[in-house]
Amino acid sequence: MHNKFSDDNIIRKVKNAILQNTRIFINSKIKTIYEYKNNKFSKRKELLKMKKSQPISSRVDYNKNFLEKTLGEIFSEDISSKYIQYPSAHNKKLIESLINDEDEQKKKIFNEIFNLTFLDCLNHFRGSKIIEELKGLNNLEEYLKIQSFFIFYFWLFIHNNLFKIINKKFK
Repeated sequence: MHNKFSDDNIIRKVKNAILQNTRIFINSKIKTIYEYKNNKFSKRKELLKMKKSQPISSRVDYNKNFLEKTLGEIFSEDISSKYIQYPSAHNKKLIESLINDEDEQKKKIFNEIFNLTFLDCLNHFRGSKIIEELKGLNNLEEYLKIQSFFIFYFWLFIHNNLFKIINKKFK
């Protein structure tokens, strides 16, 4: 029986939570490092929400490859069509400008972040491996405190590691 606790739905919820949390983390880094003040009259210097194709895809082979995708690859996808005043490649252009900044220190910080894989974020989020570049990113416990998600999804996630679910399906 297929329901909200089926593997594909758990994977979709967890991927979305991690991507949303990571996007917020990266945006806070941008604002801190560039001392950027959000001005409604200027173009945003932040990653915008992406089209839903990556978080919602539940194909096993896609998800297996997704674990090894870098944050740069993931967030370079086209943004949601709700942002009509921004080009669809807004995030890609922003990432390119961050990783090619003239300031070597800023460039190094963003290169390290955008070269991390989704699996790195997953492990950091779960607390199974602390990634220095992701310090400040909410972990699972902190995320549950601020979100009104189905806690059962995350209980399943903790006990059934996303990587194991995908591998089980792939066999």
